[in-house]
Amino acid sequence: MKGKLSLLISLVFLLALILPTAVSSEELQPVVIDFYYEDDFYDYYSTFNGCDVTWDNNAVHMISTQDPELGEKGDPFVVFKLDYMFSCDDYPWMRIKLKNESVAPVFEMHFSTTSTSIVAGTCTHVDISTEDEEFKEYIFSVPERNIASMHINELDHEETFWTGEINELRLDGMWVAEPSGQVPYGSEMYIEYVAFFPTEEAANNFDIETFRAARTPRPTATPKPDPTATPERTETKKTEAPKQTETNKNDTDGGNNSVLIITAVVGVIVVVAVAAAIIIIRKKRT
Repeated sequence: MKGKLSLLISLVFLLALILPTAVSSEELQPVVIDFYYEDDFYDYYSTFNGCDVTWDNNAVHMISTQDPELGEKGDPFVVFKLDYMFSCDDYPWMRIKLKNESVAPVFEMHFSTTSTSIVAGTCTHVDISTEDEEFKEYIFSVPERNIASMHINELDHEETFWTGEINELRLDGMWVAEPSGQVPYGSEMYIEYVAFFPTEEAANNFDIETFRAARTPRPTATPKPDPTATPERTETKKTEAPKQTETNKNDTDGGNNSVLIITAVVGVIVVVAVAAAIIIIRKKRT
């Protein structure tokens, strides 16, 4: 009986440890970086190595302006500084929607977390199609792809750099070969959104349109206002200066009378006090 009771207690204890994790994982909402909303990123991105960035086709549009054939790197990338952080351990799965119009066969990204800055070890590669005519979506485990990509930089590291809390995301977008990407001049890629999830199932079930509908109504183009007509100049009429208002003498006199009365009362009090003091002194002498 005691053995069965001990086993039951052990099972209850294990369930108490497992259930909170399962529940919290289901409750975690996806972290979505949606480039559909251009205004969200005006103050949070920087471009490097000849990366020309515009917003077009409801996505961030990357164009490489360096030419490896001329000795340039051909390594365009854009860095997005996030105005919030989230746990890499809680969000190991990533889903991205992009249209790769270039010949680059690989999507590349880096990241900065509270555990590491952007270094060679944060390089993360995913195979993609080339010369796309439409958007495509890719789902992958960031830690797994990060570890698998380290050989690109001749790193022998068995643990992922996807740890801590992420605060910066670097999208290289296109990668052809080392050194430094070798992306041909004029290569283009569109990225509509990047999203992170706690599970692969959550990533597969995600629908961006449902997310946008729940977030806010779709933004609409702001109509350009009609030019405002220049108002006609109107003549300003001269106005007479207002006449000075005469002061009511009764008001001022009343004020002066009050001052005189108060002064008189004070004077009487002083005189009485002095007289009383003299009388007291005389009595003491006698």
